[in-house]
Amino acid sequence: MDPAAAEGNRVCAAAAAPLYTNMALCMARRGAWAAAVEACTDCLDLNPGDVKAVLRRGAARLELGAWEQAEEDMVGWCRLTVCNPR
Repeated sequence: MDPAAAEGNRVCAAAAAPLYTNMALCMARRGAWAAAVEACTDCLDLNPGDVKAVLRRGAARLELGAWEQAEEDMVGWCRLTVCNPR
C-alpha cells in the first residue's frame, strides 16, 4: 500500500471518530437508542479505544435492555479509564 494513502486513511479515520460519537449523543438525546449504538460501533471500528464511544454505547444498550452487552461496554470503559488514567 502506498504510504501516503495509508497516512491519508489514518487522518480521515481520526477525523471521523468524533463525528460518530457526536452523532451517537444526538441520537441518544432523541431516544433513538439503536441508532446511538450503531454510531458508537462505527466509531469503535475506527478507534477501538474511544472512551466516549464505549460509554455511550453501554448507556444506549442499557436503555435497549441489552444488559450483557451493556455490561461488557461498561467493563471496557472501566478498563480504558481506571486502569489507564491519562
